[in-house]
Amino acid sequence: MDGEKAKVATRLIRRINTTYLARILGVDCVEETYFPCEDEVGYVCITEGKEVCSMKFSDLTPLEDRITAMLVIIRIEHGNHSEGKGGSTP
Repeated sequence: MDGEKAKVATRLIRRINTTYLARILGVDCVEETYFPCEDEVGYVCITEGKEVCSMKFSDLTPLEDRITAMLVIIRIEHGNHSEGKGGSTP
């Protein structure tokens, strides 16, 4: 039973992480895939049914670095649509 609880906890943590990432990145959803043979984690960011960013990271890459990299790619490809002051023009 402990193994099954660990699997459920891992799925729940991944779901929370992807929901949190979607809010930070300003996309509709984030899909996460773990590649155990490569020891990498892949993310696909989706907005309005279209992929806006897809990246793979080493499992050792800190979450903060993953977020920064994905934000940069999304802003380069799609502009900064923030309504706050100080943002770059779309």
